[in-house]
Amino acid sequence: MFEIGNSLREARLRQGLDFPEIEQATKIRGKYLRSLEEEQFDVLPAQTYVKGFLRSYADYLGLDGQLYVDEFNSRYVRGELEEEEEQQPFRPRGVAMPGRSGGLQGKAVMLTVAVIAGLTLFVFAAWKWGGTGNSPGLVINHPREAAKKPTANLVVSGVAGVIGRSIPPAAVGRPYVKQ
Repeated sequence: MFEIGNSLREARLRQGLDFPEIEQATKIRGKYLRSLEEEQFDVLPAQTYVKGFLRSYADYLGLDGQLYVDEFNSRYVRGELEEEEEQQPFRPRGVAMPGRSGGLQGKAVMLTVAVIAGLTLFVFAAWKWGGTGNSPGLVINHPREAAKKPTANLVVSGVAGVIGRSIPPAAVGRPYVKQ
């Protein structure tokens, strides 16, 4: 069993390295490097960070990073896991703890899926039963329908000056000739 912090400090001093230089190379803040050397692991954000920082720092110093992580696990992690197990009552896997709100995230996911499904159905229905987008140049009511009305409206797409003109029922069905 060895001292994690002392061995890191000794390796750094043997190589003549300073914290700013190590910080630049490892991208680990100097205050965290000092905490590792002083074995003040509670200063670091979480155990995951401690393990990652230990591994990176030791590897940078030419030491076996995994050895340092294993030593940290044997000293600090096991005791904390036992404390957590004592504090939490037994519950089968997959059973939600009361008070934990995972329901809001589940509802948001379900709402998103429902919106996507609705939009997909809408697009499919519009494609299947919607118009082709190519309207004919001349649309005239059926002659029998036009005969019931005094005038039939002529709708012409893309022809200027013709839109909105009325023609008598007798002209319905005959080609339009501009005079």
